[in-house]
Amino acid sequence: MKYLSLVLITLMISSCSLFQSKPQDTTSKPLDTSPTNWVIKGKIGWQNPKDNGSASIHWLQKEADFTLKLFGPLGQGGGTIEGNDTQLAITPKGEPTTYSEEPDQLMMDSFGFFVPVENLRYWVRGLANPKQVATSIKYNDKDPESLQQNGWQIQYDRIKSVSGWRLPHKLTLTHSDVTVKLIIHEWQLSED
Repeated sequence: MKYLSLVLITLMISSCSLFQSKPQDTTSKPLDTSPTNWVIKGKIGWQNPKDNGSASIHWLQKEADFTLKLFGPLGQGGGTIEGNDTQLAITPKGEPTTYSEEPDQLMMDSFGFFVPVENLRYWVRGLANPKQVATSIKYNDKDPESLQQNGWQIQYDRIKSVSGWRLPHKLTLTHSDVTVKLIIHEWQLSED
């Protein structure tokens, strides 16, 4: 179950092609036009009533499609989560794949708590999902500081410039008794 939770968290934080990093610059581009294709490399940690843990994460995003790969300590555990807003496949390391056309329900069934799959690709960029109402959005100058959406509180603790974009490098997501922390070591952006 601990390894399934590891895979779930990877999903939270949401197609394979090569991405190349662009040199960083100091001019900021508007946040609401942020990139929709990227690779993120970093660490993820989670805590909920049933489990807690951490893993390395490799997240490939191309528009709405994503592939999240999780790697546990010393190569133990982990797995892959692939999907989009309407379908999901979870493959724990060494186990069969589970598919669903109801991503949020599959997460609830697999891990015992709900994670809003369709919101993650927005939240990781410091944005609210434009298809849903955000109850609160706070900015520190032009950088996102926090937002509340779909019952989740997202706190942005570190923002850095990446190829002219101001993007989160440390964020915390909380919903009642579930906490997920994501530390992004590297953003690789792509326009295709």
